Amino acid sequence: MADDAISKFCRGKMASAPSLQKQQQDRTSLNNAPKPSVVYTSGHRPGKASSLKTKQLKKEVIAAIEIGYSHSGYVFCLGKKYALEGVGLYCPNWEAKYKGGVNFKTSTAILFRPNLSIHSIGYEAEEHVSRIQGEPDAGKWFFFKNFMVEFNNLKGKAVEDFKIKDFCQNKVTMKAVDVISSFISQMKDELRNELSRHQLGYNDNDIQWMLTTPGKLEPSQLQLMNTAAIKAGIKNDQLTLVQGPEAELMYNRTFTRSPSTFGEYEISPLQKLQIDISTSRRCRYEFDCCRC
Repeated sequence: MADDAISKFCRGKMASAPSLQKQQQDRTSLNNAPKPSVVYTSGHRPGKASSLKTKQLKKEVIAAIEIGYSHSGYVFCLGKKYALEGVGLYCPNWEAKYKGGVNFKTSTAILFRPNLSIHSIGYEAEEHVSRIQGEPDAGKWFFFKNFMVEFNNLKGKAVEDFKIKDFCQNKVTMKAVDVISSFISQMKDELRNELSRHQLGYNDNDIQWMLTTPGKLEPSQLQLMNTAAIKAGIKNDQLTLVQGPEAELMYNRTFTRSPSTFGEYEISPLQKLQIDISTSRRCRYEFDCCRC
């Protein structure tokens, strides 16, 4: 049991986005809409157009879900104009009390009740696992954390039959497609609830979903992600899968003003942790970075 590590985590919850209602009132005239409260990633320059094609963005709400090896999250924006300019991104805040602050991502963790219904995800799931330790039925719960690490074991196995281990009970397994689809479903519901809470008038048919994957995946791994997303209730014609390295390379090419960008991405499993290394280099040596 991972009592000590898990007990450090606390419940995460989403912070409100007060400017959403105002933007909805002006959605018929996006060109004149006020700039909303947004989260800019480092190095972003407002006003720099993206190389995304308009035909790729068919919906009014553009939502991106990232399922990482250790942390996951989502962002969304309202309207094609903001998506193409890379601005107006709404990012939820997941509270981590043990850190004394909030994060833009929560942990990649999900907790199932003994009857296999979903209890919670992220920090909330970790907190509850810590709370029930020592109780008679604690072993009947199913807890999966950092489950994307096990993708490396999928090679040569049928997608529907591939199983991953419970984080606390190695002899307990569940189909990977069920775990991942449940996690995506919870993320999707979080976003839908936020839109509903602000009475923005959007429904499922108004959302274009972008699902990013950690690292560069094999065809069988991409197939599993696609199957899981559809099982989570996302229609195939509203879904776009984007691999992590491609997303980072696209960002660098778009927002670093570099006509030529080189990128590499390598994932190295280390027990149940991951080390990801990303390098980018602009032409004429104007920009160099390395993240480990």
